[in-house]
Amino acid sequence: MKRTGLFILLFCVCSQTAYAHLVEDLWEKYAPESSESVAPPSVTPAPAGPVQDSGLKPGRDFSAAASGGDSPAFLEPWKYREKTYELHYAEPEKLAQSIYSLALHAGDISADLPREKFLGGVLGFHYSVSQICAWLNDVFAWSKDLSAEENAFIGLLLQDGVVRVTNGSWHEGPQINHVLGAAPGKRKAFDETLHHERLHVYWDEDEAFRTRETQAWENLSEAERETQRDRLKNYNQNNEQQLIEEWAVIRAENSNMPLE
Repeated sequence: MKRTGLFILLFCVCSQTAYAHLVEDLWEKYAPESSESVAPPSVTPAPAGPVQDSGLKPGRDFSAAASGGDSPAFLEPWKYREKTYELHYAEPEKLAQSIYSLALHAGDISADLPREKFLGGVLGFHYSVSQICAWLNDVFAWSKDLSAEENAFIGLLLQDGVVRVTNGSWHEGPQINHVLGAAPGKRKAFDETLHHERLHVYWDEDEAFRTRETQAWENLSEAERETQRDRLKNYNQNNEQQLIEEWAVIRAENSNMPLE
């Protein structure tokens, strides 16, 4: 059933007053159909202006530990927390269902990777808000269908001010630069995945880290680079920059790089 075309069309014809109601309608319409059907017990939305409180923790905590409120992992302070919108999931399948077409659009995975393999193997993600807006603007232009989970994901970003719509185009909100998600796995603990995704934010934000690791990659022999590419075989092999980033983040994990 085609939903996306209607969903985008509504944005094009709505006034700013109607837009506020539409955000609520989007959550109400798609969240019950998604596998994350219940809103979390607490929400810290992105503010409308500059950050005044260094303790800001934007995002949603769907994790099992959040049954009585946000979990310690969600509230944990780190250098870029206030500009990072975090989604903590209880189940990895629900996370993966929310970002499949976004991962394709960003070039993280190739189109020939079976969807089932992606849905069964993803524990976390990180995207800049600009990447998400580029995806949404292309969804609008191409009238692409999205799943109920993907629409619910968009509804969260809209409701919490991470993205906004102006004159029929998607734009970044005023506060958040990054969106990440993490879920527990059978062989990898939730905290490990969360740390990994937070390091991806460091890659984007810390020029010294990015420059150092890019140079380290270039210093590898071709045979060594081929070995690393093989270890990253589930990633798009045509996206060299993404391979370097993933390799660098794994190196940072292995060296216990602190999140200041």
